Parts: sequence; C-alpha cells; structure tokens
Amino acid sequence: RKCLLPENIFEIVGENAYVKKYFDTPSGFKKYRMYAEKNARLTNKHLQDVTLNLIYKELSIPKKAKEKIKQIELDIEKDFLVVNYDLEKYIDYSIEKGKKVILISDMYLSQDELKYVCLNKLKNINKVSKIYVSSEYKLTKAKGTLFLKVLEEENTKPNELFHIGDNKIS
Repeated sequence: RKCLLPENIFEIVGENAYVKKYFDTPSGFKKYRMYAEKNARLTNKHLQDVTLNLIYKELSIPKKAKEKIKQIELDIEKDFLVVNYDLEKYIDYSIEKGKKVILISDMYLSQDELKYVCLNKLKNINKVSKIYVSSEYKLTKAKGTLFLKVLEEENTKPNELFHIGDNKIS
C-alpha cells in the first residue's frame, strides 16, 4: 500500500463526500470501521476469519449505504495497492521451473474482491492455478489451518510446498 498502516485507508475512505453523509469526519469513519471489524471478529469468534460483508454488517447505517461505502473502500484499496515485483519474479521463475503456483492470503476480502483490488495488477495472474483466502475458508495461515487445507486440497505433503510471504509467523 502507498500508506504506512493498512487502517490509514479507512481515513482516506472517510474523506469521500458520500461517506461524510454518514460519518462526520474521516477519523470518525476510521474509528467506526476499525470497531466494526473488531466487533465482527468478536461476534464471529467461532470463525478464524471474517469477511468484508460481516465487517460492514456491524455498521449502523442503511444497507444501501453499506454497499456503496464498501465499494468506495475497495476502490481506494485498489488505488493504494502497488505490485510487489519480487512476487511476480517468483511466479515467473516457478512457472519456468514447471511448478504449480497458488496464492494463500489471510484477508477479510473474498477471492473476487482480492482479484479486483490487487491481483488484477499482476501481469501473470493467469499463471496462478488457485487462490486460497482465509475469509472464504474460515481458516488462517496464522493458525496453520489454512495451510493444512491447502495440503489436503492440493493433495501434497508439507515438504513439497514452498511458501514465500511477508510474515515470518505465517
């Protein structure tokens, strides 16, 4: 992202004229959006991850406004995300070596939202055979359960999987 912290996107969303109809200040929207995510995680603690829809369900605004503001957030995320060219190099190198490439993400965005927001910026996204997103599987990399699901669905063993990521724990 072209901002220091991911939650700074919420303040930028709050600057939108439509959002200002429901939230008095950009920092006000940021506060409520962060609270909504926290509350969605508490309300759905039986799930390892939540979706953007569950987060927006926690906001006390009309349904039509939730959908519009959610789209504004996705559009701003799309504008602020940048391509990790090292990732593209790894994808190309893996394909050259005959390897199957899958993407695994701990993210509240759905696969379609993730594609819309950032993956469409990769020149070689068509080389990715599958995308696993924690919000859709209700499992996370952080807890290791999403990796277990990948191993099961890909019918592979842990020593046959090579993971490249930006989080040492995952």
